[in-house]
Amino acid sequence: DDYSSAASSSHFSSTTATTDWVLRDDAFRDIEDSEPQSLPREVKSQANVTAVAFSRKKNSTYLAYAADDCSLTIMTTRDWKAVFQIEFAKPIRSLSFSNSNNFLAMGGDECVLYVLSVPNRSMVLNTIQSSSIRSVAFSKQDERLSIGMDDGVLSLLCPDADWEPAGEIDFSESAVLCQDWTSKTLAVGRQDGTVTLFDTEKAFGNFFVPIAEFSRNYPISSVAFGVSGRFLAIGDGNGVSILSGKGGWVLCNRIN
Repeated sequence: DDYSSAASSSHFSSTTATTDWVLRDDAFRDIEDSEPQSLPREVKSQANVTAVAFSRKKNSTYLAYAADDCSLTIMTTRDWKAVFQIEFAKPIRSLSFSNSNNFLAMGGDECVLYVLSVPNRSMVLNTIQSSSIRSVAFSKQDERLSIGMDDGVLSLLCPDADWEPAGEIDFSESAVLCQDWTSKTLAVGRQDGTVTLFDTEKAFGNFFVPIAEFSRNYPISSVAFGVSGRFLAIGDGNGVSILSGKGGWVLCNRIN
């Protein structure tokens, strides 16, 4: 079953499995073949959704959402039925499908990074991080998985090298709240109101020298590149700033 698959993974931490990750009897299950009347399992009325993510390809087939009741649910976009559910010891705060749709990365208050194999619906990675996880993101071709944490550390893993560590940036204890990648640029937003941009290829080589930096007086809640990578939208407590890559990532518009 799914739980056995997860527990047998070479990356599955026995310490976490026995102490940190507390599952109910029905907490980790594939419910695609369940009776129709049991689908979907709705979020409890008192629960708040903490993270959402669509699978990435044009024919996106999955929506994943986590809630503060410690649950994670994956639904199909064909009929909006739940096909997979899992419950953690603490809430998940960030979700990201890989661009190949083969993996779903997640993390939150438990200080553990999980990676789920979407085709097999089993955990392939379970690794303890230095603090609670605030953001996760895959690079454009899934060359790296970046994990932003509450202690200001951004850690990079290499999926093609059995999820081995591939670099780390320490942002001096300012929580990494959000991030986004293009084929050329990595943008990182932080609690101290700073957005830092890095060259993607140099980041792959563990060379983290900023190519640009932008500051606000509010924590950065979200960053998102446009489809072409020409523009970067930055959300904070007082509106949205738009940076243009033409001319070196300069402010070109502000929406209050």
